[in-house]
This record gives sequence, structure tokens and C-alpha cells, in this order.
Amino acid sequence: MLVQLVEIPGLIEGASEGRGGARPLLGVLRGADAILFCHDASAPVEELRAVMAEVAEAEIERPAVIAATKSDEADGAALRAAFPELRVVEVSVLDDASIEQLREIIWQLTGLMRVYLRDDQHPMSLIRSTTTSAHAARERGSGDPQRASRVNRSGAGTSSRTVTP
Repeated sequence: MLVQLVEIPGLIEGASEGRGGARPLLGVLRGADAILFCHDASAPVEELRAVMAEVAEAEIERPAVIAATKSDEADGAALRAAFPELRVVEVSVLDDASIEQLREIIWQLTGLMRVYLRDDQHPMSLIRSTTTSAHAARERGSGDPQRASRVNRSGAGTSSRTVTP
């Protein structure tokens, strides 16, 4: 399982109409499973509102979270007030706990869950509505969840991939 984070340059007003070479940037967002809007906590919210308006104008709707960056200098209160429908997480590169919280929130945005196998070192990543035996069957290409479940219980042939968002 691969979780890929892509940083794209800021969108400008008119991006949804093709201004500023934005079509490729909007294409990246169309292919995304979720959007993390990063915004300086001390910057005017109107800047972020303009970016979000361009995304909405391009008819891109994805689960989203706002990262209020530089939270060591300002809090995310203005962003929370301006965007009550979105979760706002305060982040500072000077605060390891805030970085870890952001990692967990990004993980939640993926819609995946971690399943730790007996070795307790290599988690398997599953889509929340998937059973472990169905996932194992898909991984092994057998298409038989019962067989894959037996293989998993025996400990033979278990596979896992480490995912670190």
C-alpha cells in the first residue's frame, strides 16, 4: 500500500478557468483521495478562501483538512472560525507532537486502517470496509478468502507493507 503526498504550487484566482497553467495542478487534485490545505496560521484567511473557491469552481470535492502551519507563532482560531466545516490541525516544525498529530490525521484521510500481524512490526494496510481475509486473498491472487484466511492463521505466506504517511 502506498500513501503518496504531493505538494503542488499555490493556485491563483482564475485557476479553474486555466489561468496560471493551473489545469495540470487541478488534474492532480482530481486524482487525489483527499486534500490537505496548508496555510500559515497568521496569514489572512482570504488567501485560503480564494484557493478553496478555485477548487470548488473546478468541481473537485474530496475529504479535506486544513493544516494551520507555523502554529508556534499563531494559533488556528481564525481558520477554525472561517472554515467550521473542516478540521483544522495546528502544526509547527518546532513541535514533534503536532507533526505526529498531522501524520495521524493524514492517515485518517486515507480511509485505511492498520492491522498489526503477530510479528508486531509490519502493519498491513486495509481499506476500512475490507476484511483481512479478503485483502489477503487479493494479495495472493487466489480469490478465495477462506484459503487466504487459513494461510494467514498458519503464519505462512503472510505479507505486509509498511505505510508511513
